[in-house]
Amino acid sequence: IEAASVIRRDLREETNHRATLFASLVAKSGDEKLASESIDAFKNAKLEKVADPITTNGATKGNTDELIESILRQDDLILQLRNQHAEISETVSKLMGNRGHHVD
Repeated sequence: IEAASVIRRDLREETNHRATLFASLVAKSGDEKLASESIDAFKNAKLEKVADPITTNGATKGNTDELIESILRQDDLILQLRNQHAEISETVSKLMGNRGHHVD
């Protein structure tokens, strides 16, 4: 139960950190929609191994790319923490005899 609680706390902290990174990207790009589009374009460009089509200025591109990469790392970490929490919650539920307990 304690492990699930720790993972839950870590998940909240990492989600808050991701929100801070996203807010920085919004500030750089001008609006939330453009920031989200930049993340999607970066993911696609990375998958296709081509240059980021959204940013063109060298200095801006480098800073924006680093910020987007940080956001993507946060997304991966958050997904891992969610998966770990689900696994631990399931284990705790089994150990508690399936009495309807779910660890939050």
